[in-house]
Amino acid sequence: MPSLKTLDLFFERFPKYCLEYSNWPEGQAVAEHLVNSNLGTIEALYVYGLGAGAPYAQLTSWLEENEARRLIILEDDLGAIKAWLKLPIALEMLERNQVCIEAMTKDWQTALTRLAETHPCPAIDVVMLPSKKKEVYRRWKLHLMRRTTLASSLVFDRSQSHILYQNAVCNAEHLPHSFYAARLEGMCRGKPAIVCGAGPSLNDAIETLSQCDDKALLIAGGSAVAALSSRGIMPHFGIAVDPNVEEYHRFCDSKASGMPLLYSLRLHPDVFSMCSGPFGYMRSGIGGAFELWLDEALGLTEPLLGSTLSEEAISVTAMSVAWAHFLGCDPIYLAGVDLAYVGGRRYASGITHDPTSDGAVLALDRRVRRKNGEGKWVETAIRWVMEAASLAHFAGHHPNVRYYNTGLKGAVIENFPHRPLTECLTYPSWPFQANIASMIEQAKLPATAGAIVQEKLAELKASLEKTVSYLEVLAGQKSGNRILAEFDLEEELAVQLLFHDAAKTFSSSKQFWTDYLQMVLKFL
Repeated sequence: MPSLKTLDLFFERFPKYCLEYSNWPEGQAVAEHLVNSNLGTIEALYVYGLGAGAPYAQLTSWLEENEARRLIILEDDLGAIKAWLKLPIALEMLERNQVCIEAMTKDWQTALTRLAETHPCPAIDVVMLPSKKKEVYRRWKLHLMRRTTLASSLVFDRSQSHILYQNAVCNAEHLPHSFYAARLEGMCRGKPAIVCGAGPSLNDAIETLSQCDDKALLIAGGSAVAALSSRGIMPHFGIAVDPNVEEYHRFCDSKASGMPLLYSLRLHPDVFSMCSGPFGYMRSGIGGAFELWLDEALGLTEPLLGSTLSEEAISVTAMSVAWAHFLGCDPIYLAGVDLAYVGGRRYASGITHDPTSDGAVLALDRRVRRKNGEGKWVETAIRWVMEAASLAHFAGHHPNVRYYNTGLKGAVIENFPHRPLTECLTYPSWPFQANIASMIEQAKLPATAGAIVQEKLAELKASLEKTVSYLEVLAGQKSGNRILAEFDLEEELAVQLLFHDAAKTFSSSKQFWTDYLQMVLKFL
């Protein structure tokens, strides 16, 4: 029997096992070491298999080097957990808060999703003990990588929310001079579209694409704009949504300055200096409550673009496909959307800016193997597995449109069967450039947009200043009625739009109000 102290601590740390424990079978605790564990800059390590605590013993020094590191052990043999609790090492492991034990049951997806959200570290790895099932390990690893990517991106967005807000405030100045993309719905109904990615196979498509100006609608985002424009091809629409400076660098490579560019308010504002427009505001909701509030003030209430995209749609390619569908295009082709390292390369020619990591291998960049359109193994990454899944989900959700992938060397995308790009040359000609210019002219935002934007930004700034005043009282930095200040704080517009999740964000903080105040000051 486990010692009373060990069992009490186990139930204290993992109370969900209290009722289950008595039904667990008796088992054996077999010591097994990890064959290899190249930890590098890993922040959270998942180990499939308890191994009588041997993996912990092997990784103790790694945990001691950094208090923020986590070791999460996944065990699907409940008897092994019961046997491990009888060992002296169990108490040592339970006393270390860096160690988590997860009893894996049939509902493994829920358990792994919860763990990913509890430990949203962008740099994770998943390893296994030699005796464990490889097919289970591969399934769990892929799920953890994908869910952790989503969880860590949400945490990152929250930590950088003041920057996203600053981007939105800067970009709001462009609204009065922009066309409203939602007014173009169905304007290209029945016309073919080609969504271009920046994968290596785009090089093979350049000759055909150069003949498609009046045959199909060309849509590109980010790096694909640079790759096409460097070869003299001007997309009919560009799309830019990335709030990071990398997006600016991508457009520095671009020679398509006069291309119609769709943007969201969270876009890095320096991108506008690289383009001459026309600019189209894309109501997508990815800018959060602030963006939706501004939309409402401007009377923009049309459905959000890409509202049927899955949560794994983290790329501009998925948004481009949604835009083609919104315009009524059919069929929709993919070109240069390899979602794999083709010939060891990530990008097509014409892209000079390829940001390198700081040494940390993030979950979204972990490499896996997949079959390509030729039935050969190709190396891809978690980010592209997610992108392929999001594209497949969108196509499956809109089966009334035909979707094709023109490349064979990249990863297979479900619901996108292969068709040659040259097929686009057989379609009747249509003056895309002239018609798009006419559409844009008819889709201007209201003449009052500028005044409305300035009025709403001033209103929000005043609310931010009041929010700071209330928080200074609550943080003890100035005198005032704390109860009244807390009540008034919750009623403020800025709190409802920008800080509605503050309680969750600072739930573990020892100086809640001070940290809250510091965050709000960043917005001012």
